[in-house]
Amino acid sequence: MDPAAPSSAGPLQLGVPAVRPDSTRPGSTRPVARIAGLGVALPAGVESIEEIEARIERESGRLPVPRGTLAAISGIRSRRAVGPGEYASTLAANAARCALEDAGIGLQDIDLLIFASTSQDQIEPATAHNVAHELGWRDGSAFDVKNACNSFVEGIRVAEAMLATGAARRALVTTGETPTLAARYAVPDRRGFRHAFIGYTVGDVGGAVVLEPSDDDRGVFYRDSWSASQHWAVSTVPGGGSRHPRGDEHLYAGGNGGELRDIVRAFDPTLATRVFDATGTTPDDFALFIVHQVTAPFADEMIGRLGFPAARVERTIEAYGNVASGTMPLALACARDAGRVRRGDNVLFVGLGAGISVATMAIRL
Repeated sequence: MDPAAPSSAGPLQLGVPAVRPDSTRPGSTRPVARIAGLGVALPAGVESIEEIEARIERESGRLPVPRGTLAAISGIRSRRAVGPGEYASTLAANAARCALEDAGIGLQDIDLLIFASTSQDQIEPATAHNVAHELGWRDGSAFDVKNACNSFVEGIRVAEAMLATGAARRALVTTGETPTLAARYAVPDRRGFRHAFIGYTVGDVGGAVVLEPSDDDRGVFYRDSWSASQHWAVSTVPGGGSRHPRGDEHLYAGGNGGELRDIVRAFDPTLATRVFDATGTTPDDFALFIVHQVTAPFADEMIGRLGFPAARVERTIEAYGNVASGTMPLALACARDAGRVRRGDNVLFVGLGAGISVATMAIRL
């Protein structure tokens, strides 16, 4: 871990059924799987928000907005960025090594490896195979899970289900995020700047957890996700991979920020907070809240709408940027290293991903 880690429309209708009784709701049963190990890997490169503006100016010939605009809109101070020889798979593999060490086990104890990320090394094959090769792991099932910024939590859900059915004994769920490689710095005007804005606010990170069967009350005790897929085109990266980051316009991140903001503001917060009714808990029962952070103002707004106590929300946006699906492992590791969570504590994650998708997961550490 980084020693400098910092501590309009109506409700969006996603067709979500009413909360079901505990006996039938999959999120409220005794935990099937628990986190046995956690790891995070950060690339060495650090970029300040001022350096990002300077690069836009250099590659565009001028900065199409006043200096300080990026910091004012995003609230970001800095981010991590990969350099030569660093890929989505290498970040994931480095985080996996840390998670295995944290769990006190070796690769021979893993029979399921999942790579779950917005990023990838190439279109085919699955980046999970790159991760497996990097680790020297050859025994078991390896595949990718992808659902934008909710990829990592969806990967945990898939692994949990496989552990529950006996299809796997112990799983390694990894992510390697390299969204900085999809940023476009040569923009012709303010309109181009707005379309490429998301690429200036993202950061790179690797994360991993080891999941094992739970024999007590620790583990995932609630999980749910919903989608409004009619909004899939609002924010996209049409093609590419971290091993081939440059080419035509299809390799760059882009989107309509105003439309995305309106969609998110129309999100009905009860889709996430119904976890309390489903599990018989209240916000007071959770030591830590992790909310996906696109920008600092967005995080402030979402935390307020969800009604989470700000003092127990782990902030990563200011020092690391929007790390996409890496938000969950990074925030959890930052909180653990700072002593804000410990074994037995409850953690609630709420994620928002392009698509649009919403994911909620409650974990007892």
